[in-house]
Amino acid sequence: KNNTTLDYIYIIDDHGNSYILKRNGTQKVKINKEIPMSDKNDFDSALIAYENAVRLDPDDAESQYQLGKILSLTKNYDKAELVLEKARSLRTGHAATHYELGRLLLAKGNLNEAEDHLIKALEKNSDNVNYLLAISKVRSENNKLDGALEYLFRVVKIEPKNTDAI
Repeated sequence: KNNTTLDYIYIIDDHGNSYILKRNGTQKVKINKEIPMSDKNDFDSALIAYENAVRLDPDDAESQYQLGKILSLTKNYDKAELVLEKARSLRTGHAATHYELGRLLLAKGNLNEAEDHLIKALEKNSDNVNYLLAISKVRSENNKLDGALEYLFRVVKIEPKNTDAI
């Protein structure tokens, strides 16, 4: 066992799927895809793994991002926001980090800030259905209904059978 890094870490992708990754020095190698973390309710293990990863390497943007995502999923929004802001500062322009910040700011009711982050995510990946749905929700809750519909139409254009947009 290497005392300076974790042997295995958890990654949760934008669809809620979890991966166990083996660290090989600084390179991460996928070794096993598991069922979605939310189905396993195994946030405790992931949280411990990423808290340790951040403690060992506070400048690792991916570990900061994953920790922030887990904290957000477990509704620890204030701490998640701090961690995701750290991840954003380490890896500027990362669309998924802006998306997660937008989602948690929406949950906290900070609609204008949420929209700003979601727009930044869309600037990097304009056809991401999750990003489009999230900004539509933000605009709807902020009584910008025309803007909300615009994003829903874009979702339907990309995925005509998407039930979240219909």
